[in-house]
Amino acid sequence: AFLHFDKFTLIDGNVPLRYIDPITPKFTDYYNGVTVTQTYSSGATETVPFTAVTYDLTLANGSTIANGIAELNSLLACWYGYDASGSFTMDASQDDFSDKGKPTLWDFTPDNSDFLAFSETAKNTELYNNVVICGQGSTYATYYGRAYNVDPASESNIYKIGLKTYWQNESNLCSEKQCKDLAAFLLKQKAFLSKSNSISCGQMFHLRENALVTVRRDDLAGAPTKRYLITSYSLPIEDGGQMQINCSEVDDSEGVKIKTEGGIG
Repeated sequence: AFLHFDKFTLIDGNVPLRYIDPITPKFTDYYNGVTVTQTYSSGATETVPFTAVTYDLTLANGSTIANGIAELNSLLACWYGYDASGSFTMDASQDDFSDKGKPTLWDFTPDNSDFLAFSETAKNTELYNNVVICGQGSTYATYYGRAYNVDPASESNIYKIGLKTYWQNESNLCSEKQCKDLAAFLLKQKAFLSKSNSISCGQMFHLRENALVTVRRDDLAGAPTKRYLITSYSLPIEDGGQMQINCSEVDDSEGVKIKTEGGIG
């Protein structure tokens, strides 16, 4: 990937190409043809592509390209990062509500030489089950989006433990859909923080985020095999070291798990 912008003036013109990444990125096609309605100060509305940037993006001195990507992703609410092949990848989170059909990349059992340890830690103070995003990018109206956990099988749904609310202002979001999508995206990350699961194992280079592994839990009655969604992992630089997998338990029950709502606040 390359940038044409001058690094001092940010003018897009006759400037040398800025070399960023030699590997072609992988972008989702989910947003092709998707539109959103923008409301202007006069009260007029306009339908524009969902991916349209409706504001000037300014990064502070010393910012990196990663800061720009993170800022733009507040519009898209994508899962993004580098995959196991070294390609920068962006996947839409809006069509990623169910974990049932995701591939299982490895089965860990105490009989497996690659499986070293499993730990589970309660982190109730970091749990949120209700996320509210306030979009302030329109001078005509302030929009909000809300996503909340209603999964009956979840220990942290709003009907069991009440509302644990996370509130975030987004100065550049200017539609209800953008706010709702970002709220749902953040809820998916925060709703599973009641437990921190970690697997220590030998180095495995085919693992990736947003895929599954199974663990036979001999520490539980009946030694059930449970499925876990990989949220992150770390690999040592040196050969022979162990890797660490951070993951969240997958609930295989059917039914609505997340509800969203929005409007003008």
